[in-house]
Amino acid sequence: MDKQFRDNFFGKAVIDNTLEKVGGYVIEIPTLFKGRGKHPKAGLLKGRILPENITLNLAEDAPVPKCLMPGHN
Repeated sequence: MDKQFRDNFFGKAVIDNTLEKVGGYVIEIPTLFKGRGKHPKAGLLKGRILPENITLNLAEDAPVPKCLMPGHN
């Protein structure tokens, strides 16, 4: 999936019939945290994000999307 498609598909939402930009929809992969300067967490491992760790901001009557990962919900 290229960045332009991802930004157009996930990065925008229709709110009150207006197309608005959404921020904070990308999750980073588990990796070594570098930090900048003398960051206290530099060198620590970033943990994996599981479906249970994510909160969706949905309408009261909106259906909850089904999780496709076996063993998670």
